[in-house]
Amino acid sequence: PELVVFANDAVDEAVKRELWELIKFDLDWLASGDAISADTCDLWEETTDQSFLWNRIVMRSALLQGYNFAVSMGDSDRAAVYLVAVRNKLDDALSDHLQFNASALGSFITECPVLGGGAGCEQSGKDIDGAVILA
Repeated sequence: PELVVFANDAVDEAVKRELWELIKFDLDWLASGDAISADTCDLWEETTDQSFLWNRIVMRSALLQGYNFAVSMGDSDRAAVYLVAVRNKLDDALSDHLQFNASALGSFITECPVLGGGAGCEQSGKDIDGAVILA
């Protein structure tokens, strides 16, 4: 996502085009779908799983920023691919990570999905409050 921010701020069109080559290389790989479904590591690189919230949020953000930048670069076909990847794989990245807690009378964010987390999540107790992760 940071390359897109930098490219958006670039005044020189040649710099934008050069950055676009780097950006689309990464985002094309991400939008292919295999990367979204692959195991990633948690923030501390202790465990791997396919569904860590923070990784999925960053993927979603990168593709949406890439969509907007692709449109600004006149690449509507590529922009559409990025948007479809978000809609099909990452559209609701947060909802699976909301854990209701009756004693706290509310919900909190978990690093792994509340239901259906992989072995990396289950073995390491990654159903912890998101505030712990952000601390």
